[in-house]
Amino acid sequence: NAATEELSLQWRSDFKVGPGGAPATLSGSDYQGLGIRFPRSWDRVARHLNSENAPYPTQGKRDVLEARWSAVANTVDGREQMLAVFTHPDRRGPSNFFSMLEPFTYLSATQGLDKNKLEYPAGGTFRLSYLVTVYPAIKPKEFLATRCQEWLKGQ
Repeated sequence: NAATEELSLQWRSDFKVGPGGAPATLSGSDYQGLGIRFPRSWDRVARHLNSENAPYPTQGKRDVLEARWSAVANTVDGREQMLAVFTHPDRRGPSNFFSMLEPFTYLSATQGLDKNKLEYPAGGTFRLSYLVTVYPAIKPKEFLATRCQEWLKGQ
């Protein structure tokens, strides 16, 4: 989008459990999901933000928060940069984000499989939808909240 200088990627995955037999049970680690590893220059200095204004209790060592979106911002060589990930509520369970600043900067949109296993019946379907955006500026939270709502309306 030229007006907002946004580069975006929509990630959508549709899954179907095979017919007949046992249901599919998903479980995993707190960081498993759509993950992004940032450049080394971002390690320990980038800033994490989220839609709920929730604090990061481990101060970047291993935080998991429920939110509609999460973002990572930094200034590199005097230039502001931001990446935001928005989640679509069409999937089961709350939207979770795993984030770290050390030992490296990382952000992952997860299903919280470390706390709640998700079970899908034989023949059942589910979808994961995310929007990943990149900006050559650090956008305010109000802008990101509006961008999230615009994306959700278009789905």
